[in-house]
Amino acid sequence: WEAFALFLKDAREKKNLTQEELAELAELSDRYVRMLEKNTNQPTLSTLDALAKALGMTKSEMILAIEELEHST
Repeated sequence: WEAFALFLKDAREKKNLTQEELAELAELSDRYVRMLEKNTNQPTLSTLDALAKALGMTKSEMILAIEELEHST
């Protein structure tokens, strides 16, 4: 899940969102978003869906981007 954590932080920053703003858009707690970015918690499928929508992409696009990041590191 390290690639997911890196992706989430990078995608959030590219959208110029704070952790709090992303959490609000995804209807999650900001604490949970911080934990995901620090790789101290793993997202559920519904969380992946909510984060993808908040970042303006589909869950499939998000997973593909994470897989690409995973293979490049």
